[in-house]
Amino acid sequence: MLIPSYGGSWVSGSSSYYDGSWLVSQSVETDRPVIYVGINYRLGYFGFPFGAEAQQEGASNLGQRDIIKALEWTRNNIAAFGGDPKRVTAYGESAGSVSVALLFLQPELDLFQNAIMQSGSPSTFPMGASGEVWLEAYDLLLELSGCQVGGNHTAGGFQCLKDLPAVDLLAAQTGVQADTRYHLPQVWARRRVVVADVASLIFTPSIDGDIVPASPHKLLAAGAFARKPFINGVMRDEWVQLSAVIAQRSNEQGHSLCSQPCPTECIRVDGCIQHAGARGDRS
Repeated sequence: MLIPSYGGSWVSGSSSYYDGSWLVSQSVETDRPVIYVGINYRLGYFGFPFGAEAQQEGASNLGQRDIIKALEWTRNNIAAFGGDPKRVTAYGESAGSVSVALLFLQPELDLFQNAIMQSGSPSTFPMGASGEVWLEAYDLLLELSGCQVGGNHTAGGFQCLKDLPAVDLLAAQTGVQADTRYHLPQVWARRRVVVADVASLIFTPSIDGDIVPASPHKLLAAGAFARKPFINGVMRDEWVQLSAVIAQRSNEQGHSLCSQPCPTECIRVDGCIQHAGARGDRS
């Protein structure tokens, strides 16, 4: 079985991103047939709510829990489709790759035997505690949704958000994403990644002490991860796909990429910054 988790920065994506029919047909032609199991997981604040109240209710990392639940369903039911629950490969791309990689931080999880991780690892982005990260963004979400009835971090705000119609919560989430304070240059400042203000990266997995037990960096350093076969890598020149869009959006907002400082992992080409990964040197 092959179970893919899609990318999309945890705010977009769908199992329909991938056409599994070609992969299945190829596997049959090479006499190595696979069963392709398409899954979906919740995104944005619906899937990765932050704030102390969300953590207290065990609602952090709901999107990650969806992936685990899909793996559980596959284990319990795939035999009815001719599959072997002991031969499951979890696959992820970009954000989906990070999500699959985070499963390794639960060594007791016996829901897959192998993994393929494309363009993502447990330590791809900074991660903080579920109840402590993005408190200003949480206040903004409460304000935009009409759920901030008192001061900051309004008590009862999370329940109010849960009671909202989905379209209203999505509108408030979109408003938070549009706030330039939460765009990539600010979010990744500690990693000195040079990108334009094109997206936010705050609705993501966080350390909840359960699904993500502790800092991925510390868990990896301590050897606290599952020992399973895996393939992990990146696509050559994958940055090129986004570089033109990023440069255009940056120029439109009046702060060209070419004027930004260039950290060691970047090179200058034709007077403008490109990531060294665009040459295939690194990612």
